[in-house]
Amino acid sequence: MMTETIRILGLTLAPSRYVRIFGMSFYWFGLLFALGFLAAVIYAVGRAKAFGLKDDNVTDALILAVPVGIIGARIVYVLTHLSQFQGNAGQILKFWDGGLSLAGGLLFAACAAYLYCRKKKISFGAFLDLVGPAFLLGAAIASWGHFFNRDNLGIATSYPWGMELSVNGTVASVHPLFLYEFLWCLIGFISVLIVFSKVERKYDGQIFAITAGWYALYLMMIVPLELEYDGLFSWKRLLAALALMAAAVVLVQNRVHVAHGKTQAKKTAEEKARKEAEEAAEDAAEEAERKAEEERSAEDVPEDEAGSAAPAPDEDDDFEPFGEGTEDEDDGFEPFGEETEENAGDEAKD
Repeated sequence: MMTETIRILGLTLAPSRYVRIFGMSFYWFGLLFALGFLAAVIYAVGRAKAFGLKDDNVTDALILAVPVGIIGARIVYVLTHLSQFQGNAGQILKFWDGGLSLAGGLLFAACAAYLYCRKKKISFGAFLDLVGPAFLLGAAIASWGHFFNRDNLGIATSYPWGMELSVNGTVASVHPLFLYEFLWCLIGFISVLIVFSKVERKYDGQIFAITAGWYALYLMMIVPLELEYDGLFSWKRLLAALALMAAAVVLVQNRVHVAHGKTQAKKTAEEKARKEAEEAAEDAAEEAERKAEEERSAEDVPEDEAGSAAPAPDEDDDFEPFGEGTEDEDDGFEPFGEETEENAGDEAKD
């Protein structure tokens, strides 16, 4: 649908659908989609460590999930629009001409990321917690592509924030669905950052469950406002249902995991306390036995051992040095020369 001017929030604009760079035309829709994806990747890589993930693992998972998601988005779109490709099968591969299913893309990308996380033994719940806010950021930026592309239009409205489209002189005021999506995703992204910067995650998958539920609520509310509303079973309602189911599965699974973890932690603590009590009792028993053994040893010492253990008398009392002994024996000792003189005198008298 071609429009000449757009008037929104008091501003009259005539945006071009594309911009020319180096002689080539680049559509704003594609540029903003790429910019949103780049912002989501930068956020995910920058916040990886906060979720216990490595930068390389996040990058590798995204490199795998993005092309798989695009292929899945095309497959689901073709399967749901088979009449469009009857007799023209060559157009099936030309996804750049348009025709991608957001629900199919997210489903296939999630499956690829799950297989990667399982192979690398990475917590898939933690990975989803990281990707959830990143998706809201990317979607908020990419939503402005609908503004430049003049699609995703809402039904007529008389509200002051309605977007007036002038088509060949005909003016119509419709709901600016792109603006609703932008504000909804931006509020959700900022809220998650603020809340979980102050509150610690209780389990893996908690943030994803919140972001998935938040976006699903938007889809459920926005569908009746679409210009091409196709009833209760629209693809957006289906996507919303899938998002809520995914959030519920992650929530229940991780609740069970947390409960199991608490039970295991309780058992581990009880087992640790029991072992510590047993070790303390064994130590006390060993200490008591050691003291009793020491007391018995002190009481059973033999008397001879006690005597031998007594200090030996000082032998210095009976010990006479060589010099002193000779002095004491001088009274009875006569040198050889003196004795001969006395004998000689007696012999002379005789």
